[in-house]
Amino acid sequence: MNTTLGLDLGTNSIGWAIRDTTEKGNQIIKKGVLTFDKGVGEEKGIEFPKVKKRTESRGKRRNYQAEKYRKWELLEFLIKKDMCPLTLVELDQWRKYKKGQPRQYPKTKEFIEWLRFDFNGDGKPDFHLFSKDKHESYYIFRTMAVSNDESAKKVFADNPHILGRVFYQLVQRRGFKGRDEEEAKTMLEGSKKTGTPGRNEIEDFIKEYKSLGAALYHFQKETGNRIRERYNLRKDYENELKLICKIQGLDQNFYNKLQKAIIWQRPLRTQKGLIGICTYEKNKKRAPVSHPLYEEYRTWVFINNLKIKQPEGWELEDYLQQKIYPLFYKASNDFKLSSIINQVKKDGAKMESRFKERPKTKVLSVKLLNSFQELLGQNWKDDYNWNSINKRPSQPAKKDDNKYSFEDIWHILFTFDSQEKLEEFGTVKLNLGDEEALRFSKIKLQQGYATLSLSQEKSYFH
Repeated sequence: MNTTLGLDLGTNSIGWAIRDTTEKGNQIIKKGVLTFDKGVGEEKGIEFPKVKKRTESRGKRRNYQAEKYRKWELLEFLIKKDMCPLTLVELDQWRKYKKGQPRQYPKTKEFIEWLRFDFNGDGKPDFHLFSKDKHESYYIFRTMAVSNDESAKKVFADNPHILGRVFYQLVQRRGFKGRDEEEAKTMLEGSKKTGTPGRNEIEDFIKEYKSLGAALYHFQKETGNRIRERYNLRKDYENELKLICKIQGLDQNFYNKLQKAIIWQRPLRTQKGLIGICTYEKNKKRAPVSHPLYEEYRTWVFINNLKIKQPEGWELEDYLQQKIYPLFYKASNDFKLSSIINQVKKDGAKMESRFKERPKTKVLSVKLLNSFQELLGQNWKDDYNWNSINKRPSQPAKKDDNKYSFEDIWHILFTFDSQEKLEEFGTVKLNLGDEEALRFSKIKLQQGYATLSLSQEKSYFH
């Protein structure tokens, strides 16, 4: 007897059969199926990784935890400023864990009334302080906090607990901050999938009433639409916080404390450890494709691959530097190879590369270097140490002056995630005008990493 084992492998089963190849007709002498659990989950006929729900749950827990940390920090500050009817001991019972004792949320009568905007203890929100009836919206407090009405200012000055409660409402819902352009677009325009309104719906109200809280209050009054379950930008919350502090006469230190507790967000954990290794140097990380040195390196590699023969009376290096290389600066966006081909023909030079047969080939311009030249001036390479790239130290040295190099400026663009901060850096540190600083803040860097390290690119220019 000569037997053969046959297997049929599935996602959650293995079918098997044993054949006797010496038999005529049906050769299967034994068969069966082994089943086991799938390696993926399934819901409504759609498969998903089993770790997905665990990851989502962990993300929710961390969001709740971060929210509590913000509330605790704000409450501690408000308690010290006598703007909240709690004590530090009561707060510590909620935020600090003691072995054998469960955390205890504050349930004092004064604190519960404070949460309900009931500052006189009569069981009703104190809308009467601003001459409003009992059917008013809680957003009236945020609206009056940015009002220049002297009577409203006196109400907040006489009872700081009211202003403290306004700040606590800001920390309870502080808006969204898009992680990328697509998410930011959804926040502005709204979500068609879920029907959640976007910020554009109340843009005119924000312009008219100056703050998000006041805009939402008047939007509800005038249109009757809901003001909850919508996308509100964190930037609008920050602008409202600035305006409240300005109207109520709170100094910069006061604002900084509130901004850190309400608005500030811890940056994401760095992912530098996941960057690949240079092709030639196994102890060096790959360079970002947006780095100025890589942009310069990529440009000259492309020029060299064109195999251009200089016209009579020119040195090749001078011709490429003075005639071909500037074409990459003239184009603010990517351009076609035909521009270089036309320049070569005009000068009486020759291009031996087969690229000349494809004039519509897309060519990458030096977008970042061109932006530097437009914003920092024609002499930016001398002013920002470009011409000393071969003197770069092997290890970054501690900065001991206020002078910025081109790499410092690129690093700012690479790491900052706030357009306002970039605009401020351009104005304060680079001495740019308002228009130039705005253009600087809108520079978009190309994402991704090259195959070489900065050390390899630096050696290319030797």
